[in-house]
Amino acid sequence: MKIAQFADGRTIERHSTGEYLTTIYGKTYSCHSLDEAINFDIAIHPELASGKLEALFDEFNKHYYNGELVKPTVTCYPDLSRKAYGWITTQEVWVCNPEKNNTGKLELNISANYINRPFVDICVTLLHEMAHIYNMQNGIADTSNNGYYHNKRFKAAAEAHGLVIKCLPVIGWSNSFLALSELDYIESLKTGFDFARATFDTINIDGSWGQTARPVREGGDDDEEETPKKKTQKSFTYVCPICGEKIKSNNPDLNIVCGLDSGKFYRLK
Repeated sequence: MKIAQFADGRTIERHSTGEYLTTIYGKTYSCHSLDEAINFDIAIHPELASGKLEALFDEFNKHYYNGELVKPTVTCYPDLSRKAYGWITTQEVWVCNPEKNNTGKLELNISANYINRPFVDICVTLLHEMAHIYNMQNGIADTSNNGYYHNKRFKAAAEAHGLVIKCLPVIGWSNSFLALSELDYIESLKTGFDFARATFDTINIDGSWGQTARPVREGGDDDEEETPKKKTQKSFTYVCPICGEKIKSNNPDLNIVCGLDSGKFYRLK
């Protein structure tokens, strides 16, 4: 029996066994509860993203750095805090044959939560992290405050390699944009990231992506005190006005119709 129909095409059904079945991109997955089905989260083809990102890293390394950057392990998996577009580790967290040698690789990750952003934006995040690699290789401290605040040395390295950097409160010279002079070059490389991690509490119900991402926060020289963070409500209760059925979701703007009586669920404050 169909329980709900989402505007993005996803459906939830109640099976006779008591399971809840959620259908995403033509594939059906079993969940133990309705809450789990509504907030179902699955990684889709991350290996495809990783391969394309590796190719972009190699291209940018050759174009902007004359191939001088030591290649990290390029990954594409989610940031569970939902705040970062990407990151580069400061330690070689990927170790190669630890019993035979002591070599390893840094990790450069592009968050799977936001892999379907515009291609130029993904390139900006990649170039941002590559600027950090350049500084690390050259012994340049470009962050402080636990890697949160970016200083002017980061700005200098990034702007020498394709980006324009603007200053933001608390996180410093971190807000990254593609230099207009690089747009034609980047567009010539355009590849399709036509898949994404189905993280439904960060996707608007109409299928567009919510503004939940934040600039990568990694630090600098002039420490600033972090502004107090407001507590955010993580779970919302919705109720059908006709039958009184209640459901919970992490999405504050859920648009869902009751499968029993077609009543439109509304959110309780």
